[in-house]
Amino acid sequence: MANMPLTQDSIFLYAAPGAGKTLFATGSQKRRTFYFNVENGYKTILTWPGDPEGLYPRCRTDLIHSTPTIKTLNHWLDAWQYLCNNYQNYEVVVIDTATELAKVFMADQLQKRGKAMAEQSDWGIVLQRLEWF
Repeated sequence: MANMPLTQDSIFLYAAPGAGKTLFATGSQKRRTFYFNVENGYKTILTWPGDPEGLYPRCRTDLIHSTPTIKTLNHWLDAWQYLCNNYQNYEVVVIDTATELAKVFMADQLQKRGKAMAEQSDWGIVLQRLEWF
């Protein structure tokens, strides 16, 4: 991550929709988490009651700082700048989801070019943006 020292390993979760990625990523009962809310998954975090067996408890929302839903590149850049300025306050960073973030980046790219359909070069630019972060 640009401008922030990485002190821990990174984990990339990939699974089918509804598999529990959001709850797994934000389910720490001890660590302060910064949550990039790109897919509006924070609603799931707030409403998850925990499983009946108690093996997967309710998320500690007091430990999660969520952005508003990120719908534009400017929303992303504002949230990123906030994290860059406050990263020392968080132990976990979650981007939910990278797929939706790529769509935000692509929408911005197409708007800049005044196009409705992406070309191969657009995907290259989006990939470069994702890799930078």
